[in-house]
Amino acid sequence: MLINTAKNKLVIGRWGHQSNSLLSTQDGPIERVIEFKLLGVYVDSNLSWEKHIEYVTTKTAKWLYFLKVLKRSGLPHKHLLHYNTAVIRPVLEYCSCVWHHNLTNGSSLQIETIQKQAICIIFECTRDMPYRSALYCAGLSSLHSRRTDQARGFFQSIMQPD
Repeated sequence: MLINTAKNKLVIGRWGHQSNSLLSTQDGPIERVIEFKLLGVYVDSNLSWEKHIEYVTTKTAKWLYFLKVLKRSGLPHKHLLHYNTAVIRPVLEYCSCVWHHNLTNGSSLQIETIQKQAICIIFECTRDMPYRSALYCAGLSSLHSRRTDQARGFFQSIMQPD
């Protein structure tokens, strides 16, 4: 396998220890970094996923503005909910089976906050409701339970012999 050292990074191991030797290829050494983006997911040397969660929540928070614009333009609740589930939610759940089980409660709450804001935009009556009640009104499940189900299904599919 040919490795493009300009595109490949190494984040494994403790940062700053000079005793760890660098990996080298015929084209040169592979750069050692603290974090980098791999296939749309931010990976760091501690596998903390904070950078990734910050990235997806910032990205989707911007799309909440478009949801507000669509709401102001008179789009029905059904279409607004479809926008949320087709555009916003997939970004919040992208590759979640990789990072879900190592997520802190704070990071999980960050993600759920985006969904709660989307529900409040779509259904204004949910603004003062607890999150679980708002989910029920919207006919949605929590992102945590969706991630758990997706991860379970993914790993069960790996364990199937066929």
